[in-house]
Amino acid sequence: MRLVRVTDWNSRIHADAIAILREAIAPEAQLPEQRLSDLLASGGYRLFAYGEGDDVRGVALVYFSDELRFAWLDYFAIRSELRGQGLGSQLFREIVQMASNHSPKSDWLLFEVDDDYEGDAQREAECA
Repeated sequence: MRLVRVTDWNSRIHADAIAILREAIAPEAQLPEQRLSDLLASGGYRLFAYGEGDDVRGVALVYFSDELRFAWLDYFAIRSELRGQGLGSQLFREIVQMASNHSPKSDWLLFEVDDDYEGDAQREAECA
């Protein structure tokens, strides 16, 4: 599997990556579509797809601060039917490697962990 930066906003890979984010992240924690587009257009935020060919299995949204030399893993998700197979761990290792190879090198990889069990009963069941 490979981690690739998504730069073609009209591609199937982009649409699949965004669909994974929308499905995996609680609606109240999602970035509005226009805000996400603006962040990606700014260049600091980068969208990555993880998979084989056009088969997107995971996605990551990463911000790179060249001045402060850190990367922030803002959003990260695996397709729901593929969870529990170790793909998230593999994707995370790829992100760590990519951040350490970034120029200039990121000295820190920051991320926030949300409580998947917070919310209504249906959301709790989906995240169990």
